[in-house]
Amino acid sequence: MAGGLNDFDVLKNNGYKNVTISNCDERMKESFFSPFSWSYQNAESLTYPDNKFDFVIVHEGLHHCYSPHKALLEMYRVSKVGILCIESKESKLMQLIYKLKLTYKYELSAVFKNNMLFGGVGNSEIPNFIYRWNEREIKKTINSFAPYCNHKIIFNYDYGTPYFLRDKIFLKQTIRILVKILRPILLKEFNLNAPTHLQSESSKNLLYRSLDAAGESDSLKVYQKLLSTNKIKKNTSKISNKRVWFIQFGAFSSLENATILKDSLNEEKINNIQIDQVFKNGKMIYYVRSNHFNSYDKALNQSKKLKNKTKFTISGF
Repeated sequence: MAGGLNDFDVLKNNGYKNVTISNCDERMKESFFSPFSWSYQNAESLTYPDNKFDFVIVHEGLHHCYSPHKALLEMYRVSKVGILCIESKESKLMQLIYKLKLTYKYELSAVFKNNMLFGGVGNSEIPNFIYRWNEREIKKTINSFAPYCNHKIIFNYDYGTPYFLRDKIFLKQTIRILVKILRPILLKEFNLNAPTHLQSESSKNLLYRSLDAAGESDSLKVYQKLLSTNKIKKNTSKISNKRVWFIQFGAFSSLENATILKDSLNEEKINNIQIDQVFKNGKMIYYVRSNHFNSYDKALNQSKKLKNKTKFTISGF
């Protein structure tokens, strides 16, 4: 239920044969999931009869429903043996993380990754509330629906690094908060008003670690080269001239999604857009970018025309 291509790969690679994958995403086709079956289904009102399947699985899909409880009970209704739910837990740690504003109340990223058209509540363009469960809530919901059964409910937790700690957005937010708290101290101790003041080894190492944690590998290389000499040069045109700069609008694992973004930018009269293919970490990544510029200043001037039109970053290689 609420299945996708990742679920298809996991089930197929583990040798499952008789599988039906369902979702309410109109973009999906039966050919995507062959040899498995495919069915367009609303998780909150499945069209299957009671006890249709041995097991029903959902992977991070319930919190995209208008009523996660109703979808959970629909899973229960159409299963014979059991159900498997992989969802986020409502814990004390998660509550603290939310209070510190290190995670979102609504899942904006899922909608953003789908070009502001899909991925929200009911697979709409509206970001869904991230509903998180606790153990007692699940037990009460199931037992209330079927009080005539003695249910065996097992809770397992991943002992690996939590997802939010692996997420780049989380890391950037954490660094932003820490910098805001420590900024007066940093300015006093290291004089971090600008790169031209990064004279001490302590201040340089602090900058390097921050860029590395934020995943800004390109910027890290530039600053390492810039700060490698004893005296900082204000004129960085020589470094800039050796780079190719561009305005980047998005990166996708599929050419289809990259093309959709490119077309939408063209509709907004943002022209001179191209799709660059880069083989990275064993996968082909499709970047939606502007035409290349031979200097950072030219890319910056062009980006000023896009202000308030769309989201973008300026990058180079």
